[in-house]
Amino acid sequence: MRKITEEAVNKFINKEAFRSGNTKVEVREGIAYFYLHDNCISILGDETLFISTCGWETKTTKERLNGILFKVLGSSYQIRQKNFIWYIKDEPLNGTKVFNLKDFR
Repeated sequence: MRKITEEAVNKFINKEAFRSGNTKVEVREGIAYFYLHDNCISILGDETLFISTCGWETKTTKERLNGILFKVLGSSYQIRQKNFIWYIKDEPLNGTKVFNLKDFR
């Protein structure tokens, strides 16, 4: 995991603001928003985690989202690519996914 991803993900999980280069984390009313190139690719609330490619299925988007998934849900929830399609646990990502965090506690 790249240093900027690790720093940003840690701030995201702790719901603390962060900004470096093309990556930023904003926190509003106890909800953390993770941005890449001004696109909100993840939202973390108390009970849900939302992820999105925002239409940008790039190496950097995948790396940032995998950093979030690894830290929040564990190593078995990683984005993998096969034939240009992104998958999480053998299910196509299809751009967005919402996880109920109660299922992981």
